[in-house]
Amino acid sequence: MKKYIFVLILSLCFVLSSNVNADSSCVSIINNLKYGDTDINKNGEVSTLQKFLQTEKYLNTGSTGYFGSLTLKAVKNFQQENGISSTGYVGILSRAKINSCLQNSNDETNKKEYSPSVSLNSSTKEISNGLGVELTWTSENVTSCGASWADNIAVSSDLTYGPIYNRHIVFPSSTTTYSIFCQGKYGNAKDSVTVKVLGDVDKSSLKENNLINVILPDGKNIYKPGQDIIVKWSSSDISSDSNLELGLYKYDGSDFALIDSSKTVINNGYYLFNIPKTTESGSYKIIIHLVGNPYNGESETFSIVN
Repeated sequence: MKKYIFVLILSLCFVLSSNVNADSSCVSIINNLKYGDTDINKNGEVSTLQKFLQTEKYLNTGSTGYFGSLTLKAVKNFQQENGISSTGYVGILSRAKINSCLQNSNDETNKKEYSPSVSLNSSTKEISNGLGVELTWTSENVTSCGASWADNIAVSSDLTYGPIYNRHIVFPSSTTTYSIFCQGKYGNAKDSVTVKVLGDVDKSSLKENNLINVILPDGKNIYKPGQDIIVKWSSSDISSDSNLELGLYKYDGSDFALIDSSKTVINNGYYLFNIPKTTESGSYKIIIHLVGNPYNGESETFSIVN
């Protein structure tokens, strides 16, 4: 019989220890507490007990840090309502129940304070076919995100519980709804935006109003896959800290098509572009543009030969 009681006590200690350590940020009661104890000799846990009893409506007075008669009565009432022998002594069973309640309360607080959120916006809601749209989003309290245009969106681990800002360029050929989905420790979040495509863009009009002049490459050199290309340009009416999109385009017999994802660059007039090693032989251009105008500036045609 004594052996059985000893094993039972050890089991209860293990359950209590696991519960307390599950979330180190949760307030818990570690020491046994009894009538006459104070915060001084119980590491402040008398006040923790009193605050818990106040929250649960067992104690109507303020926290004093002294386990007196009112606290004793409140503990007995708590024990009686929770199927624990109402001795007024806060031992293993009482602490386990109190800590479980404190843990649940802590989880509810975290759900409110750290609920994930995400907001997705587009630079325009209506656009002509062939033009680009900038999608921007901010997220908070997330651990991972995915989107309708990508399975995973990088989330910096050191910013998990702070604001995260990012951007992406898309070129819809028809009316499209873009969505982003995020997960956090305390739930999920989603947001969407719809971009309406009105019709084809007038490319000749865009080319006549270029704000960017691509100087290099100038068409005089032949390049190989894996080689670096020096790209130089000048611009007018665009600030030096503006973001531009730079891409490698291949001639397909009728027009130039983007063959690799475009690079976001600062408008400082210089960029070292590395030709992808898988690039096929053919005629190419470097095209640089502002969001919403993919034909803003283009280089002379040059050749890439394997």
